[in-house]
Parts: sequence; structure tokens; C-alpha cells
Amino acid sequence: MSSPTATPKEKKNSEEHSLQLDQNDVEYNNDYSLQKSNTDAVLNNPLYGLTRKQLFAKFEKFAADKNLSHEVETLKKGALVAQNPANFRSIDILTDEERGVIDHEYKNK
Repeated sequence: MSSPTATPKEKKNSEEHSLQLDQNDVEYNNDYSLQKSNTDAVLNNPLYGLTRKQLFAKFEKFAADKNLSHEVETLKKGALVAQNPANFRSIDILTDEERGVIDHEYKNK
């Protein structure tokens, strides 16, 4: 969050990172190998390990903060795909048409 005396650059950086994760947002396992795996995954994909509820809450806030409330459902779908791109076919809130578009993009990178 930017302070009242933040420079324009600090404000911009704060806004750009409004989806940063708190340590409590990620669920970890006590097994060291799983912790390492989870840590590596979080570093590679900051959405990894978030529950659907946590993910949606972050994107609802983002949409509200950026005056994108009219796009919140699309943002949620995109967040689920970004969280686990390889399993987009199993995302229940995507339509068959949306899965087809993603599949086409996935195959034609």
C-alpha cells in the first residue's frame, strides 16, 4: 500500500503488485519435499496453492480497485486457467467454447 507521501514511482509499484500473495494465502504441507515443491511452484506461479475462494477474493478486489467489476467473471476464469494451465479442461466454470479457444491457443503456441 502506498503512503500519503509516496512518490509516483512507489504508488505505481504498489498498484502493479496489488495481487501479491501473503504468506498465509498459501497452504503448505509439513513434509519437507512437498514444502520445497510448493515453494518452487509458488515462485514459478504465485497463484499456486490458493483455494478457489482465496483466488476469487483476490481477483474480486483487483477488479473493484481497477474499476473492472463488469469483467470479474472473466478475470476469475482467467485466474483459474493461469493457476493451472495444463488442467484447463477440468475447470468447471469454463464453457465448451472457452475450452475450445484455450485448447486451440495451447496447441498453436
